[in-house]
Parts: sequence; C-alpha cells; structure tokens
Amino acid sequence: MGIAIQKSIILLIANSIFVAAHSAHASTFKECAEAPLTVSKKNVGKVQYAAEQCEKSWQNQSIELEFSYTENIPAWAFRRAANHFLKKNIASKNELNKLMPINRHYTQVKNGDTYRLHYDHTSTSLRLFLNGQQIAHIKNQYANQYFKIWFGSAPFSDTLKRQLLNP
Repeated sequence: MGIAIQKSIILLIANSIFVAAHSAHASTFKECAEAPLTVSKKNVGKVQYAAEQCEKSWQNQSIELEFSYTENIPAWAFRRAANHFLKKNIASKNELNKLMPINRHYTQVKNGDTYRLHYDHTSTSLRLFLNGQQIAHIKNQYANQYFKIWFGSAPFSDTLKRQLLNP
C-alpha cells in the first residue's frame, strides 16, 4: 500500500514538472500576426504566426505557424504544394532531401482541423501536428528552411508572407 502511494506521488510530481516545463516553453512564444489563408481567391481558413521575438528574423529563432481550416482539403493538395514551393525556394538538393520527408505525413483536413508547424531553434527540430497530435518530426540543420514555403523568395503567397512578417 505504501509503495503504491509513493509511486502515485512520484508520478504526480513528475507530471507537474512536465506540465510546468511545457507551459514555460509555450509561453516563450508571442503571437506576431494572423492572416486569412486564401487558395485560388477562396478563403479556406487562417494562419497564425508566433515567435520568440516578433521583430526578429524568423530564421534565427524558434517559431510556429498554425493553420486553422474552414474547408475540406485533400492530402494530395498539401503534398503537391509543399513539394512545389520547397523546390522553388531551396536550390540545394541536400537541403531538399532532408526536408521533403515531412510532406508525406500530410493528410486530408476537414472544417475545424488545425495543422501546426513548430520549429525549435535550440534542437534544430521541426514538428508537424494535426489537431494537437504530433504526426511528423525532422531534426537537422536545415529544419527551419521548411518555412521558406511561406517566407522564401518565391512563397505560397506574397500577400500572406507580408501579412505574417510585416503586420
């Protein structure tokens, strides 16, 4: 009986420490901008950009993009667009090869679904979440370059890029 209570207390303390650490990390992000997500002149949702420091370059810090959808979008559309804009914005085959694997994890979304891309600068890791559940992870020195899909010289949308980076 005593051992079971001790185990419960230890688990409770460990969970409290994890929640506190996660909350402290999450609170380091500031919401920088929000913009409508438009595809072929149709609003399909919204995008939120968050960073450690909104005025600092996205390339030199931990950042997140969260895409909230109001329309159904097939998986192939995400994969095709991600592949296309990565190729337009990244010349190095080595970089491309390290980034492309995340694209195969995109699945169809429905009204109300949310994708979140989280880049951690310290660990150089990129995580893809669907409705709060992690579905993909890459860790390499080029991981933040995935955001060139939206922030590169040939982005998905110049308007979206301006709205997110220069609110």
